[in-house]
Amino acid sequence: MTLQHVRLCDLVSELARLVGRQCAPLSDREAYLTFVLTGMPYFRDVKRLDIWETAFTNILQDDFASETERLLGAIYELGSYNLYGAFSSEGTKAAYKVTQQILIDVGFDPPNIDNIPDW
Repeated sequence: MTLQHVRLCDLVSELARLVGRQCAPLSDREAYLTFVLTGMPYFRDVKRLDIWETAFTNILQDDFASETERLLGAIYELGSYNLYGAFSSEGTKAAYKVTQQILIDVGFDPPNIDNIPDW
């Protein structure tokens, strides 16, 4: 499936839902991380992506306790791509291609995206 335009937070949310569904049942940590990622649009809407970042990074372990956590970590990396600079549509699209390939490599079917214009 190809989507013409999708906002980054909405894409992160949908990818997290995809991983959560396909990797169920989830451990408590995986369920929490999925919850935070799927909630990214709400953090955007209240202009508190900094809290979203903290909520995720304070729980994720550096060594990834599971394959599911590794996938959720890749989705987080996509979501955090623009956190400390101006939003780059082209850079975000390139970052998505990396995340998309990670998901494809383990059997997921993430959408093709033509444009990620903003948060």
